[in-house]
Amino acid sequence: IISKLGILTSDLDLDGDIVRHLNGQNEITSVGDIEIAEPSNIPFENLAKDRPEAETLVYLLNNHDYKKPLNILFYGRAGTGKTELSKALAKELGITMYTVKASTGNDRFGDGTGVGDTILRRRVRMLRLASWQCENSRSVILVDEADQMLNWLEKGMLNMLMEDIHTPIIWISNSLHFVEESTRRRFDFSMEFKNFSADKRASQLHSVLNTLHVPDMISDEDVKTIAAEYPVTVGGYTKAVQNAIPAARQGNGDVISIIRKTLDAHANLLEIACDNTREKTTHAPNYALAGINIDQNVDDI
Repeated sequence: IISKLGILTSDLDLDGDIVRHLNGQNEITSVGDIEIAEPSNIPFENLAKDRPEAETLVYLLNNHDYKKPLNILFYGRAGTGKTELSKALAKELGITMYTVKASTGNDRFGDGTGVGDTILRRRVRMLRLASWQCENSRSVILVDEADQMLNWLEKGMLNMLMEDIHTPIIWISNSLHFVEESTRRRFDFSMEFKNFSADKRASQLHSVLNTLHVPDMISDEDVKTIAAEYPVTVGGYTKAVQNAIPAARQGNGDVISIIRKTLDAHANLLEIACDNTREKTTHAPNYALAGINIDQNVDDI
């Protein structure tokens, strides 16, 4: 078992992270890429308002039999709140969430196989270590950025992993193109995350303003306009509002400008297409279909 986990190197030496843990230098959460997740800043009820299936997750986790596995899948477009909902769910239930982070690939172990294989095997080890940490406690494990594990890990190893671990696991993935059907069947519950509408994004921006204790920093009209123009995530809105708070307190009138410039930079960095005119209904309140078939001279009109 310890060989499969990569706890032993190809020279049959203990991995450095494990040695430091056994010597008392590292807690288990410092071994590799395991950490206790930060609680969500947005209430679960806000995130779950338009997702009635989220209440099923509360039921499943509250009634989970820790003698059996429970694998939950969040999948869909990046930046649609999968990780945030996971953290909010754990906070709502009052349970500890351990995060198995994506490896940077800088740490190598094993038998000299390729970097991709090394990273996958390291994440398998971290997931099993996290499950051991959760034994005899009411916890949940979050495997963020699980695309590589779900799409490329050897099927037998992945299926065994999903069956062996009895602590609930929330897997987060943007793509399932290469996930085997036999693996998909092992998920006890799944939720698809699609693009948010402008109204939904406006609601999220309001939540961010409330969470940061500046509910009236910008007007409702500005909230709607910004939400329509910038289809970014809650994290993007949070950064923009945080950057503008000092200007709001100083009353220098640059609040909207700072928010827009921050969102422009954020969207450009992440290659998010902005200024979607199909959603910018607030910019044309007097638009009417009757103007399409005009029976008079357009210049006169």
